[in-house]
Amino acid sequence: MQGTTFGPYTIEELLGRGGMGEVYRAFDTETDREVALKVLPPALAGDAEYTERFRRECRAAARLREPHVVPIHRFGEIEGRLYLDMRLVEGPDLGSWLAAHGPLSPAAAVAVVSQIASALDAAHAEGMVHRDVKPSNILLAGAGDVVDAGAVFAYLFDFGIASSSAAGEGGEQLTRSGTVPGSVAYLAPERFHGVPADPRVDVYALACVLHQALSGRQPFTGDLPTLMHAHLSVPPPPIGRPDVPPALEEVVARGMAKDPDQRFPTAGALAAAARTAVRTAAGSGQTAPPAPIGEPRPSTFGTGAPTPARSDPHQVPAGPGSGWSSAPDTRVGQGPSPRTRISRAAIAAVVAGVLIVLGGLGTATVLLVRGDPSPAPAPTAAPAPATAPTPTPTPTPQSVAPTTAPGSGDAALFADLPAGFSRSNCTAEAGTASTIGALSYLVCEDGPVDGPDGATFTRYAQQSQLDDGFDGAARAENVPLVENGQHSGCRTGTAIATGYSQNDEFAGRVGCYVDTAGGAAYLFWADYKALALGYLRRSDGDTTALYDWWSANDFRAPGR
Repeated sequence: MQGTTFGPYTIEELLGRGGMGEVYRAFDTETDREVALKVLPPALAGDAEYTERFRRECRAAARLREPHVVPIHRFGEIEGRLYLDMRLVEGPDLGSWLAAHGPLSPAAAVAVVSQIASALDAAHAEGMVHRDVKPSNILLAGAGDVVDAGAVFAYLFDFGIASSSAAGEGGEQLTRSGTVPGSVAYLAPERFHGVPADPRVDVYALACVLHQALSGRQPFTGDLPTLMHAHLSVPPPPIGRPDVPPALEEVVARGMAKDPDQRFPTAGALAAAARTAVRTAAGSGQTAPPAPIGEPRPSTFGTGAPTPARSDPHQVPAGPGSGWSSAPDTRVGQGPSPRTRISRAAIAAVVAGVLIVLGGLGTATVLLVRGDPSPAPAPTAAPAPATAPTPTPTPTPQSVAPTTAPGSGDAALFADLPAGFSRSNCTAEAGTASTIGALSYLVCEDGPVDGPDGATFTRYAQQSQLDDGFDGAARAENVPLVENGQHSGCRTGTAIATGYSQNDEFAGRVGCYVDTAGGAAYLFWADYKALALGYLRRSDGDTTALYDWWSANDFRAPGR
């Protein structure tokens, strides 16, 4: 859209891109001012339920007058796309800053969190729950290479998925019929159980932000099941800096308590405790000299090999003079460090129970278990390709698949795997399968030379479970669900989830997206005849090769 017009706006520069749209620096010709313009994906404007929630929540957010909330000027729909016009804040977001410079000093970290806590308390007093507090949604006005605790001014923005929890407004009914908003790396444990969001989920997320501001890394990293297990069962990892007083680590730990009743009652209470911890430590001489700022912190990816830290995997790095970017980070591309790595079977043991709980609420969310992106030995010779699906625009996926799986157990799924995947490069994980209520779950560490370099495959007993898994994958990655969509866009990197046909009959559903930070391309599909879900990754980001491989390969389901 750069260089074009959008209603009264002249689009000047792309500031950020994420699963929920793009953010641009724009000039409003009606008010003669530069603004931050967030434009949502076109498919959302056609969703009446989402549009109603968006408008209601924007109206509520626009009423907030707390100085640390980015003001909303106006919102609505232009040219078939929802948009949000906000004040343009010159400065990086916290996620970008941490990725470039490493952790903040304790005093600066607490100053930022205290200001965001003021914004949250104001929102909570109005019956709103932000539900997406994360570093990329925190702006540091005017910040340079150093963040001064006495000079920093932080803003909280992107109330686009905030939920009005005031009695009688029906907010929770709307959100429970769709996704569970919020980035998985900062999602409170109770949200995985489908519990309606209240202000304590923002307290938990703010504590995660404080941990990251002090450590330079997310408290928990890894693929989706790793994160779910960590939020539900793993204590916050030590921050690991001598200049961070123990009392401040205790504030983080209490803020991230698994039981919401054990957390601080408000965001302001967390911030007050953090300020007290820093002041007390400084007065008693407990605090060592600040850690050097400006050196990027390494993080682990898969096998633990160092890679540049990216606290915001979907974010487009801000260039000189850039304002801010909005980038949901529901996908976490970085794997757990060796110190925190746990067995994949143990990790996945949480997922199916969560699937069952959320499925009972009608909430299909972050439930897909994916393969570890770490490198693996080269694959052995691949079997001959199976009959290819013929992707086409599709009808609504109703009454097409069998109600029970064509085969059960690991052996049956191994026998039905697409070409290039077999026992030589795939491992069955019974613990994961039983936990997510599946018949079988396979993790593949490698793939065919011309196709994906990693994958997971899951077989379900019923089509409803398969649909829940597919919907969860799409919504966890903010991939738009489009009926009768042109999924051939997957070939060129378009994020979409829709249906596909085979031999002129509806065969299943397919989705795809690209991780804009790591550059990897992903494609996932639900084969209705096989009652199996495949999730493919190609690390080099070659969407054309990934799509073409999928077009020529499919599960070897009975009847094919």
